[in-house]
Amino acid sequence: MYSLSTVNIHPVLVHFPVAFLSVYAICELLRFKKLNDQPAWFYIKALLLFAGLLGAAAATLTGPIAAQYHQDVRDLVHTHETFAHLTDVIFFILGVNYFLIIVDRYMRYKNVAQERLQAWNALMKIRAEIFVPSVVVLLALLGLVSVVTTGTLGGTIEYGPNNDPFTHFVNKLLFPPQ
Repeated sequence: MYSLSTVNIHPVLVHFPVAFLSVYAICELLRFKKLNDQPAWFYIKALLLFAGLLGAAAATLTGPIAAQYHQDVRDLVHTHETFAHLTDVIFFILGVNYFLIIVDRYMRYKNVAQERLQAWNALMKIRAEIFVPSVVVLLALLGLVSVVTTGTLGGTIEYGPNNDPFTHFVNKLLFPPQ
């Protein structure tokens, strides 16, 4: 009898956050004025980011099940988990930024009374000072590197360190020969 706590669905789920978060990060790195001025561009990036975060949550929750099947490479699994958590944190921080902007736009659309917005406006000023474009681009770039590294390590766990030239390169970088 199978149950969700024993079926290894992690390899199926991991492709969603890798795809969505990678495309989000690339979109965030595209800093063309004509593109950034398009009203839909913000929402496209937000959708990719939130879909990726949901996929990352599912992958993180199913990771321990997959780890049970790879006791022989426990150190590698631990490094993979570390990069996965780093990826989650980086994109979660970016998600908080997008969430605050969406809530702010909604509140302004609904014409919430200004006196009720004083604390909110203060929060949004702090958000605007922290999440300047250069910080968002840096986080997106770090997130992209982190998600690619996480995926590469996952591929190494599943298929071995010499699966392809990129996997081989990342493994030599992270685990130099002794």
